[in-house]
Amino acid sequence: MMLCDDQLPLASMPITKNTKGNGAALLLLLIVAIAANWPLWVYSMKFDILDQYLPWRILVGDCLRNGMLPLWNPYTHLGYPLHADPQSGAWYPIVWIIGGISGYNLYWIHLEYLFHVWLAGAGMYWLVKNFTRNKNVAILAGMSYMLSGFFTGNAQHLTWIISGAWLPFVLCAFYLLMKSEKRKYIWIAALAFFMLFTGGYPAFSIVTVYLLIVISAIVIIRRKTHSEQVAVAIKNMLLLALTTALLCAVMLVSSYESFQLAGRAEGLSKELAMANPFSPQSMISFLFPLSSLRNSAFFDTDVSMSNGFFGLMMFAGFILSIFRKKTLTEKIILYGSIICLLAAMGSYTPVRSWMYDFIPLMKLFRMPSLFRLFAITGFILLASSTLHQIDTSGKKKMLNSALITFGILAFISMVVAFVNGPIILPASFSAISEVNFPTTFLLQGIILLLSFVTFFLLLKKKLPIYLLSVDLILSAWIVAPITLVNNLKTRTVNQYLTNLHADFPLPSMLPLQEFKDRTNTFGPFWCNLGILRNQPIYDGYNNFQTKQYLEYEASPLFQNVLKNPIVYLTSSIKTSNYTTATVNSPITNDSTFLLVDNLPSLPKSSEPFTGTLSLTRFQPLHVGVQTSTTAPALLTLQQQFMPGWNVTVDGVTRSPLRSNGFNMSVLIPKGKHEIAFNYTDKKVQIALLISTLSLLTVLFLLFRRKKINPDPSPFP
Repeated sequence: MMLCDDQLPLASMPITKNTKGNGAALLLLLIVAIAANWPLWVYSMKFDILDQYLPWRILVGDCLRNGMLPLWNPYTHLGYPLHADPQSGAWYPIVWIIGGISGYNLYWIHLEYLFHVWLAGAGMYWLVKNFTRNKNVAILAGMSYMLSGFFTGNAQHLTWIISGAWLPFVLCAFYLLMKSEKRKYIWIAALAFFMLFTGGYPAFSIVTVYLLIVISAIVIIRRKTHSEQVAVAIKNMLLLALTTALLCAVMLVSSYESFQLAGRAEGLSKELAMANPFSPQSMISFLFPLSSLRNSAFFDTDVSMSNGFFGLMMFAGFILSIFRKKTLTEKIILYGSIICLLAAMGSYTPVRSWMYDFIPLMKLFRMPSLFRLFAITGFILLASSTLHQIDTSGKKKMLNSALITFGILAFISMVVAFVNGPIILPASFSAISEVNFPTTFLLQGIILLLSFVTFFLLLKKKLPIYLLSVDLILSAWIVAPITLVNNLKTRTVNQYLTNLHADFPLPSMLPLQEFKDRTNTFGPFWCNLGILRNQPIYDGYNNFQTKQYLEYEASPLFQNVLKNPIVYLTSSIKTSNYTTATVNSPITNDSTFLLVDNLPSLPKSSEPFTGTLSLTRFQPLHVGVQTSTTAPALLTLQQQFMPGWNVTVDGVTRSPLRSNGFNMSVLIPKGKHEIAFNYTDKKVQIALLISTLSLLTVLFLLFRRKKINPDPSPFP
């Protein structure tokens, strides 16, 4: 059932059915994405994408290609459930495709980033095209979104990029569902949210859910006088929620385990939740994105959080939209975007604090600047509506006035930069990352003036408005050395990875205290080196740490136990029950001293204890050991004790004992034995089966042949 325009709370435009030229538009967006990110083909990416996301993806891919689910990471923080880390990508289909087929290297992580940048542009193109019915404006909107300061600034945060890529698809599918009530948009919205949830940063999923709830409430309120419409809307929303839950079953189960295990599951302190905002000073990035990336003390935030640029043309359109008459939909978008912008400012406004105090799950994440993605999305929608009106009416006087104002500001900034100097121009592309604050205004001012000249020349010739994107490409280039790439060549950095061990070699049997993260670094890699080298380490670079690990790390046992290798033997006469009193009492310097939960009855032997062991297998889910002892002993594996682990001694299954409050041990009789530790999680396996069957069903419903009512989107 189609609603009349005056009944639509989301827009006053009908769904466009014009699909002609969508392929050309998507190809153009791809070309622009490649051109704007040309440094990726020369220089390596940097920061978190190398230190966190690439090692995790390498491990997930190695597991898949060796026939194992990505359930456990044995190389960081003495082992933890990899699948329960929401940023690991363990259940993200793109990671499975790349990691499971070829395995990750630097080129693949570059391509994954670039793919999601293009995908973000395609999603915004689809959304704006259906919102305005103007293909040219939609192309410009796609370019503005995918080259915005959110993507160029947070390039290192791959889960943020993935969230930004799928958000427009969720919003557009939900928007079309509310307008047309066609069930295919339920499947698209659910599928897009599944991709956002499994691949993105959890905070974006949380905020998106709240956003959809608010929109749903507005829809129901607007239709309250039409009971049949309200019933249909509620039915569709419930079906969407159910479909999404079934698709996301495996991620929901993993997230539940994360809540149970993580040391931060109770919530962050308010001070930490407010860290790294999009400060009011950062709004200078709407015109001068390069300048917002220098002088971090002035901007009071991390360099990745201070860029809100979304293009001069779109910014001009947004400013003009504030002063024109708006529809109800546009007013809702404007007010919602302003709220998100205020929330992004963290402690500079009370909005984020109110969310922390009164809205569930808002205590679980920091970085208020993430809200700027939702603000930028709203600003682009409002600007697109304004530019559509200007583009179709041919009345460009107000737009020219806004651009002239920006040009004057650019000229003034250049003058101020010269006066306050010194101006030190970069000697090379990479040297842009070292320029001082005044120089950034000069460089950005030059780009602005070049862009304005281009704008006016093209506007006079009445060329398609999407050609007015030169500022987006130039601005992406100039900030790349600061937030996108380092000064090391891509081929050189990739060579470091190709020289590492493949698959799962046996780790060193030296004491674990010898293996600390951020030592013996190589190239640009300095964190999570245990994963890259297939060597367990006792620390790591990962916010996901279990409460059990944090307690163990703070205990006096920690450093003594690390004097042992990854597996070691303990004489049965050196064991004792693990109690609070024991932990608080002085700990022996004997590194093989063992404290065991529920210590079993151990036979005492008068024979001198000697024992040898050798590792025969070390994989994330399977560890094999051969032992030979002259007396009963306990074999300890320095991996985190967790439900799901079992151990076999000569093929006989036994439950592992928790030792030292953290590790796993098993009692073995004297003689020679084969011991195997194995990890599995049946709840996750069942949830994965549900998600897989649901995914196949949704794909079938989407792609089954149907010759009526063609899809207006560029995506079937």
